[in-house]
Amino acid sequence: MNKILHSLLIIILVVLALAGGFVGGVYFTKQQYLKSLLNSSVIASIFAYGEVVNISGNVITLRYNGEELKIPIKDGALIYAYVADDSGEFIQQEVGLGQIKRGDRLNVDISVLPAGDLQGESITILPPAGVR
Repeated sequence: MNKILHSLLIIILVVLALAGGFVGGVYFTKQQYLKSLLNSSVIASIFAYGEVVNISGNVITLRYNGEELKIPIKDGALIYAYVADDSGEFIQQEVGLGQIKRGDRLNVDISVLPAGDLQGESITILPPAGVR
């Protein structure tokens, strides 16, 4: 009787190990596919939107609806801001990374690198809320 229970336990453990390997393999394959898909040249860009909560070097942290995302910005990224001209109209101007400050609302054009990391390609600093 003890031998039967022992054999049954081994069979159950083998089945569980195979099932776990199958589920893990499917998950890993799906993650790899998504990473390669987002890295595809067919997908021209992905945008992130949010309020700047932190800037550390070239890494900007955005928050939107309680979620945060850290985005490393590539060297030479184009950065535009809407700046009021003499008549009070907002026009788009190219600015430097140093112009971005906490509390700014940004649209960041991001790409997914082959390793799956994000990289900011360009940034638009949006005008204050309620301004058109």
